[in-house]
Amino acid sequence: NAAVLADAELQFEVDEVKADLLRVGPHRLVHGDRSLEQRMKLMQEYGDEYIGDLLAINLPRKEALEISEKYPTIALANHNAPDQTVVGGIRADIFALQKELVHKGIRVYHVPLDGAYHTGIFEPLRDELTDMFKDLKVDIDWKIPIYDCLTGEPFEHEAEIVRSRLAHQLLAPVEWVKLMNNVFQDGARVFIETGPRAVLTNLHEGI
Repeated sequence: NAAVLADAELQFEVDEVKADLLRVGPHRLVHGDRSLEQRMKLMQEYGDEYIGDLLAINLPRKEALEISEKYPTIALANHNAPDQTVVGGIRADIFALQKELVHKGIRVYHVPLDGAYHTGIFEPLRDELTDMFKDLKVDIDWKIPIYDCLTGEPFEHEAEIVRSRLAHQLLAPVEWVKLMNNVFQDGARVFIETGPRAVLTNLHEGI
């Protein structure tokens, strides 16, 4: 076993709060994961009713969104790297955009998830998500910055703000490039990925 003393923690998805922050000692952010489990169930139920998809595009953010704007339901989902943008929308629009980009020789990757997560497609769930997280117990005494993928900034030490951010991350894009730039400006130079693969490590190399 090995221990690492971290200077900051970076959150790519809300479920990482459940996977990492719920169970670790001095840097615990929230206690109990019932709200997160309820959120997942709500996402799945809504996804079954209103199917959407995600498409990773090997283009800078501005170019990817300009090409996508003709498709009414498509919006930014993740800004993962300077040359990788993920968009989400209903399945018909995503498939049409994918066909167009492939025809133009632009590299794309269909993200294997049944839902246009982190887009306005899930806006009808806002009130339910707000209510779901209203009683989440938040520990505001963490000792190191915990960076939020919604804003790219560290979480404020205010319980209501943390609850709101966790509740509404499903509705807003992941600002990973902004987050990584902010962390670097704040002095971080060594990054350790704790997940099973090196997805974020590979993205970081391009930022």
